[in-house]
Amino acid sequence: MNQKSSDVLIVGSGIVGMATLITLTKYAIKTSLLCYSKNIKKNSRDPRFYAITPGVKKWLEEN
Repeated sequence: MNQKSSDVLIVGSGIVGMATLITLTKYAIKTSLLCYSKNIKKNSRDPRFYAITPGVKKWLEEN
């Protein structure tokens, strides 16, 4: 088994998990990302949607 050391474990690769990863990496904090991948049918749709405010959009573009 391959073991890695990190200061923070982020569970989930959704918008919050990825934003957290971006922020912590910016401050040189060692992070690990754990995400679950399920088999998704080729033509299936994800019913979730996200609203990103102009301020968040600017932050994401800068980071």
